[in-house]
Amino acid sequence: MSEPSYTRRLFAKALRETLRFTQHKLLTGAAVAIAAIIMRVALWHFDRITLTWADVWISLRIIAGSFVIVLLGAFIVNLFRAAPLLDRKRSVDNAALIEKLRLADQNAEVEKQRHAGGDIQGTIKRGYLDLRTFPVSNTTASWVALTHGCSMKFYIEAANYNDCGTWFKPREAELELRIGDACFHGTWERVSPMLAVDDDSLEEKRLADLFDSLGLPLARALQQGVPWLGYIGFTVSDFDRSLVEGETEISATARILITDTLNKVHSIEKSNVKVLIGRLCFIFEIVSQQ
Repeated sequence: MSEPSYTRRLFAKALRETLRFTQHKLLTGAAVAIAAIIMRVALWHFDRITLTWADVWISLRIIAGSFVIVLLGAFIVNLFRAAPLLDRKRSVDNAALIEKLRLADQNAEVEKQRHAGGDIQGTIKRGYLDLRTFPVSNTTASWVALTHGCSMKFYIEAANYNDCGTWFKPREAELELRIGDACFHGTWERVSPMLAVDDDSLEEKRLADLFDSLGLPLARALQQGVPWLGYIGFTVSDFDRSLVEGETEISATARILITDTLNKVHSIEKSNVKVLIGRLCFIFEIVSQQ
């Protein structure tokens, strides 16, 4: 709906101001005038003055005429006052709108800063699946057999493409794994530095945790352009083991979600990732074979 023209708003403002003046001033004057007429009628009734009905009628017309003249005069005066009043109201409205827009821009900037930070992009190069696990807290060279699910390690090559350094929250990393029509989810587990992979296609077979490559998780940020390389581990408790029975490798679609300290989620994914099965071992076993 379009805004009324300036002329209409000008007359409407003058009329409102006149009505307000009438309610506060003229009605009081009219009441005093009527009271004076009643007093004259009362005095006439008690023979104090000589009064005819013609005199009463003239007085009423004088009062009514005076009321109309004052009302018209008030409207004309308010017609001149309406323009600056409208300008003042528009100025107040504009100031309020400007303040509202300023606060909106400020909130938008705060929200932008909250979600600013790193832009992690990369790829998943390879994966390893095992029905055993080796927790970082374990100080003895002994595997823990999983009663269900599996343990997975993925090698990631990534980098930060933004000019803001980024810190991460490793424990909130998640895995979405698809093998055919089946979909599984994994929770993060730290990769032990005692582990390696029995994979002849690699020169460096030791597993280095992706987050440990930055030092302590919150000690140093990943800066722009710095390569971020390493393994990230997951426990996939809902994994269907029948999918890997008698297999030495499978192809999967993996999507890894990494959350930074601004609660910004970075997605690293790849289709047809080659996943080798049962290749995890201890680093000293690889050394002894050489």
